[in-house]
Parts: sequence; C-alpha cells; structure tokens
Amino acid sequence: MSCHVCGNRGHTLEACAYTPYVRRLQTLMMSYCLPVWFRNEPGDRAKGSMTVVDTGEMVLGVTAGHVADRILECCDGGPERLCQVGSVDLPRDSFIARHSDLDLATFRLSASRLEESGRSAHTVLKWPPIAPDLGDVVLFGGYPGQYRRELTAQSKFEADFSSFGAPVTDVSDRNLSMGIPLANSFSVSEKLMPPHVELAGISGGGVFRLIERAVGNSVEGSLELAGIIYFGSAGLELVSAHPLGSLNPSGEFCE
Repeated sequence: MSCHVCGNRGHTLEACAYTPYVRRLQTLMMSYCLPVWFRNEPGDRAKGSMTVVDTGEMVLGVTAGHVADRILECCDGGPERLCQVGSVDLPRDSFIARHSDLDLATFRLSASRLEESGRSAHTVLKWPPIAPDLGDVVLFGGYPGQYRRELTAQSKFEADFSSFGAPVTDVSDRNLSMGIPLANSFSVSEKLMPPHVELAGISGGGVFRLIERAVGNSVEGSLELAGIIYFGSAGLELVSAHPLGSLNPSGEFCE
C-alpha cells in the first residue's frame, strides 16, 4: 500500500519524511485561529472561529459576518450572556466593521488578549492578501462544534482544530471554494473526519496559500492568508470562503 502523503510504497505514513512537515503546517495554521464561544440568555450556545491577522497597522480578529452578529448579540454584558475567543473574553467595543454584502467582519485584538489566548498573529507582508488561483492547493481550517467540549466541573471549554488541504475548485473576486471529499481523504493526525460530519463552527477560519522553497535537500513551507471561511458543509463536501481584497489594514472595508 502506498504512503498517503508522498505516494511511495516503501514506507508507512509515520515513517514518511513529509508527515512531520505537514503536521508543522497544521500547527502553524492553528496558531493563527481562535475558537469563538458565545451564549445568550436562554443558554443557547453557538460557535465560530476567528483568524488573527497582523496588518502592519493593528492586530485584527477576522471572522464571518454571521459569527460577528452572534458575538455582538452575546457580548453586551447582560446576565447569563457569554462571549470569548479562546480562553479570554471579547468585549463588544472591540468590534470594528462588518462588510455590507460579503459575510465578513473584523474585531480589534489587543496584545494582552492575544497573549492570554495562546495564539499568535499571522503577518501579511503585502496588503491586501492575494486570492488563490483556480487549482491552487490551499490549507484551511477552524473549530467545528462537533469537536468542542464544555467541561462543566472544570469550568472550561476544549476545542479540537480541524484542518484540510485541497485544490481551489472555484474562484472569483467575491468567493472561492474547495471540495472536501472526506470519504477519499487521509489524515496525518490521530483522527480522520468521517463523511458528512457537521462542520458548523468552522466559519471564520482562515484559508492559506502554501508557499514552499527548497533548502538543501529539504523543503520549507510557509503560509499566506488568502481568505476567510464563511460556509462549510460535509454533506455537500464543500467549503467556501471570501477573499480579502476589500479589507483595509485598519479593519474597515472598502466597498
């Protein structure tokens, strides 16, 4: 049987030299993404994801517009309401803007909140981020509610980051999409997502272009932000995202 990562028959996935490389990229992508938790008065819980971006002017938390709508609903300081990113609270006045047409929104993240959350900001070297081309392989992920747990006794939440790699199957100046045929996929992690798993909660996660360069006999990879997820459906085997050409470094949108 061939190795899933490189296709060679001479070794297993664990023995493949590329497996640690892919896992490093997954860890790097996770370091830029926060799970979002919010709860309203009836105790209804909803989930989302948020991608942390250093624009050169400020550190932004970029997410889907519909996730931002729920954040603003649940972080007004009212009793029994809750909103946090990672392990820190998210105040309502950190909201910057919501795109009037695309499913995108931004929040301001302070250095102290980012440090407490245990995440780092992805630095965009050239603004605005460039959308991928049709057929480009991208990495993307977030925190589906299916893989989150509320540990009541310990008064804490836990969330598993879920990531994918796939070619872009459709792209425009407004949208980009990637097919995720889970039944034909493989995993370099301990878990493999089953077909038709619920992906709600992944919205707000980042889509990254993979940049590789040869260093001696090895390959080094880095990530470039290309978009923000706003829709994921394992039933349709599709993840959709918005490119960020309309996002200014200030967090406002040019429309």
